[in-house]
Amino acid sequence: MNTDDISKLIGFADRLVDEKTGQHLETIQKDILRQTLTGKKLSAIHFPGYENSYVQRFCAPRLWERLSVVTGEKVRKKTVLEVLTRLQSQQERSTDELKNQLGNNIKNELNGHATFNSSARWVSYCNNPNCSNCQNPHHLNFCQECNTSLLTEHLESKKVEDTSPKSNSVEFQSSSETSDSENPDESKSNTYSLLSSMNFIQSGMPLLLSVGVIGCSFTFSWLANWYGVINHLAGKLPNAQLGYFVALKLNPNSAAAHYNQATAYEDQQNYKDAHSEYQLAIEGGVIEAYNNQARLYILQRNYDSAVSLLRIGLPLAKNERVRADMYKNRGWARLMQGRLTEAKLDLTQAIELKSDRAPAYCLLAQVLEREGNKKGALVEWENCLGFAYSSNTIEEDKWVNLARQRLEAEVVHR
Repeated sequence: MNTDDISKLIGFADRLVDEKTGQHLETIQKDILRQTLTGKKLSAIHFPGYENSYVQRFCAPRLWERLSVVTGEKVRKKTVLEVLTRLQSQQERSTDELKNQLGNNIKNELNGHATFNSSARWVSYCNNPNCSNCQNPHHLNFCQECNTSLLTEHLESKKVEDTSPKSNSVEFQSSSETSDSENPDESKSNTYSLLSSMNFIQSGMPLLLSVGVIGCSFTFSWLANWYGVINHLAGKLPNAQLGYFVALKLNPNSAAAHYNQATAYEDQQNYKDAHSEYQLAIEGGVIEAYNNQARLYILQRNYDSAVSLLRIGLPLAKNERVRADMYKNRGWARLMQGRLTEAKLDLTQAIELKSDRAPAYCLLAQVLEREGNKKGALVEWENCLGFAYSSNTIEEDKWVNLARQRLEAEVVHR
């Protein structure tokens, strides 16, 4: 394989891991993969600052294990090239098919006889239970309302009964047909019905316009929020905050925009404003906000508030990932409170729900160390490092570094 093909395959593996776990491959894991794809033997693979035995014994096997988890196949050094190449080809074919589908949907939409329906990554979330087009959100991308259904429901609720002696429907006839009608009463009835309909439309126009303006406001608010999300994920924080600010100006009740704005403040370590925005998101029904708010309490050493908030949030969380994060954070808070038995139960529960995430293992290792279980702690430190594709938070970065120190010290000791 040439250098470009290897880089593309590593990029594909990194995106695959990110899509499945929300994390990226670490630099050392990318380098191990690169050396493997160039045909190096395991004994020849090395990384600056690491003992070769440590790379071969811990880092490489954990990489194959992580790739096995995200691909659903057994990945080893000998099979990694075949598995990644095949999955990359399958994804490219699926992408082409999706593009064709989206193109057809857009053409139909422009022709005015189809509704948009695709499996795109950015999907909508709404608070209207009668909207059949609503879908679950990406972890940062929530929109607010289903505008079309709001307008439709309003119009359907305004059923006006025609007072003419004929049926409610209005039949439009040509002038020649009207003049030759053998039934003048029917012509009068139709004319009366038409005038009644026109009067209704005229009287209801301000209401229709106001509903349209509200719908446009919600739509532009969603677009601004989406703009913020895209820039946030790209690391352009000022642009992201501008998007969230506009979204909240257009729709101050947007729980999604409050949540996203809180994450932006958190990235800036502006915990005071992050707390305020997370609280508004909680009041708006964003369950993930309970977890993030509790994490901020832990960082500020307010462990009691964190435990209390998670006690409320856990019964509301239905998503396994969110529940796992909540158990992890409650275990963390209880570890810091010195409640080791309860911390161990929470962390074990977090691992059972999501076994491919590093933080719960890192925390469980610390619990076991405090209990004096050095052997058990080493096992969890291995898991901590093995599942650490990248450090998403400041505390996880510290824990992964601590795991590396513990395991390197063990290798030297042996």
